[in-house]
Amino acid sequence: MAAAKPPRREDRQGSKVSRALAFLAIPPRRIGDLACWRFKIAPGRLPGATIAFATLFTAGCALLGQKQEKLEAQRNWNEVRARVKCQLARQQLESGAFDDALTSAQEAISLDATDPAAFVVATQAHIEKGDWTAAVRTIDTAERNRKADGRGASRTASNSGESSASSQAWAELLYLRGVTYERQGAFAEATANYHQAREMAPVAVHYLVAEVECLVADGHIDEAGQLLALEGEHYPADGTIDLLAAQIAQLLGDTGAAAAHLRSAMAHVDDDAGVSAQYGALLAKSGRHAEAVAVLQPLVEGKGAEAPPSVVRELASSLLALARYEQAHTLLLERVQA
Repeated sequence: MAAAKPPRREDRQGSKVSRALAFLAIPPRRIGDLACWRFKIAPGRLPGATIAFATLFTAGCALLGQKQEKLEAQRNWNEVRARVKCQLARQQLESGAFDDALTSAQEAISLDATDPAAFVVATQAHIEKGDWTAAVRTIDTAERNRKADGRGASRTASNSGESSASSQAWAELLYLRGVTYERQGAFAEATANYHQAREMAPVAVHYLVAEVECLVADGHIDEAGQLLALEGEHYPADGTIDLLAAQIAQLLGDTGAAAAHLRSAMAHVDDDAGVSAQYGALLAKSGRHAEAVAVLQPLVEGKGAEAPPSVVRELASSLLALARYEQAHTLLLERVQA
């Protein structure tokens, strides 16, 4: 009996190709057509080895695509978990549980090291605990991660709401870095960070306030006043800008402007005795004693010993200046007897 002939090389290649194509559930003819188009080979003249290569290449692309999809799904899930952890950390921070807030924020960072919100909470927790070195280190880490994150542009383009929240978080980190600089007496660096924070989130009035106050602390009072006059009108009239403008005007010796700003602030601040006391004292120092009495007297009536000594002193001074000696005597006597 004649020995069986070994399969030809073409048959062996065809068998391997058939098994690969069966695994992928792709008809061999379709692979052949694809390879003919890709390598510019006439149909029917495609070697078996080329079909095998094309088959394996297609399989590799499919497996790579599946792996990327799994990685993207896991990344998205981690981002969701990180946001939940960050929200918990924020609640813990607001309730004064600084250690718990720091732990939750660090867990959020471990899940998504590209989201600045968790870094903000962690930095605030460090500051509340008085650990300024750790606060600076946290901000540095956030900035390094931001530079290394290659997904920032795509995430910004795909989700404008997330981009806005992210910009606000980065602005807050810049502000917190400014706070650390100001604490060290590095006013120029602090002012620069406050300015960058304000440019990134121009609706946040406390960035402007911080920048102006830092300029004042650094001795640039005129520049601070000019900046406030130029930018202050872009913010809601809630009294914040007027109070700061009044302080700067007093530093510059412009009592009239200071009084005007305080009067404007009183219109926007509900029942703030402190603002009224400042306004009344300024009126008294300006020689406008009748107006000072009208502002200060309601602050001491029926208060007895609880009346602020500074208010009592300014009111008594204005009463004496108006020759209302009996009222001044009664005021001071009630204070002593109380």
